Amino acid sequence: MAKYTIDLGTEFEQQLNQVAKDKSLSKAEIIRRAVATYVVISREAGQGNKVTITDKQDRILKELVTV
Repeated sequence: MAKYTIDLGTEFEQQLNQVAKDKSLSKAEIIRRAVATYVVISREAGQGNKVTITDKQDRILKELVTV
């Protein structure tokens, strides 16, 4: 498995620490899941599809995009 060194801003580091704590997961696992999510969103957007967050009534709350 490859190892990386990344520089995180203070706010991002705090958010990463909080998510890892809340989910009882390692920071590395949170980052792996974030990259996997980005790949799915990017792939779908590349195929012309939209990825959205909807409420229980299927109303679109947000559209997820990649850069």
